[in-house]
Amino acid sequence: MPRAPSYSEMLADEARAAVRAAEAASKAALVAQAAAESVLAGLEAASLTTPEWEAEFFTAVVREPAGPPAMEPVRHCCSGRATFHFNFSESRL
Repeated sequence: MPRAPSYSEMLADEARAAVRAAEAASKAALVAQAAAESVLAGLEAASLTTPEWEAEFFTAVVREPAGPPAMEPVRHCCSGRATFHFNFSESRL
């Protein structure tokens, strides 16, 4: 007649089954991690390339600071005195 397993044997069988389940879960987690890393790498690669219009749109234009307008002496036709006027004819912006 077959004998019934002892309590220790039943615990050992359950422990072995738990280890097999943990190994399967670990393998599945590694496969999922590899898939997620692959997707992230693709997203990062796509974000590194900047469309031409975006580069032009977001590129800052650095201009020299505008100084005071040039002052030039101008002779009045009636008085003959020289006075200074601001010359705004050339834009410095």
